[in-house]
Amino acid sequence: MHSDPVWTYYQDKDWIKPQRDTVLLRYTNEETDDSVMKNKKVGRLLLLFSLVTSIENKTQDLEFVEMFGISPNVDGNCSMYKVKKTRTYEVVEIETIEQGVHLIPVYQGTQTAMATPDSELTLDAYSEFWLNNHINLHQYNSIY
Repeated sequence: MHSDPVWTYYQDKDWIKPQRDTVLLRYTNEETDDSVMKNKKVGRLLLLFSLVTSIENKTQDLEFVEMFGISPNVDGNCSMYKVKKTRTYEVVEIETIEQGVHLIPVYQGTQTAMATPDSELTLDAYSEFWLNNHINLHQYNSIY
């Protein structure tokens, strides 16, 4: 997973933007009800960092994450969960990252354009996304 404030896209030195990957966070291993997503959350990695505890002198690896709200039900047409950006941020242990996830923007209208080095990042331009569980078999089995 990446959380880099200066990332060179497409090996073009003029195309430099932050890269903040989206991840599936698992808080417990319990599967107590019908919802596979009950104990999982989606977040955008903003910062990875470590702290050293003063008492035991242990290092704790943490992440600062922008959280997404997850709709409780799968959409009947595409079999994907809809996620929406929130104004909630959390600091969680890095072990909660289960895997990276692919989000598809929920487009409003049909006007699109080719991306350029000046284009806004998709995760900043849109507020609602589909959690793509069809990108590979592992995603499908983890999410659906």
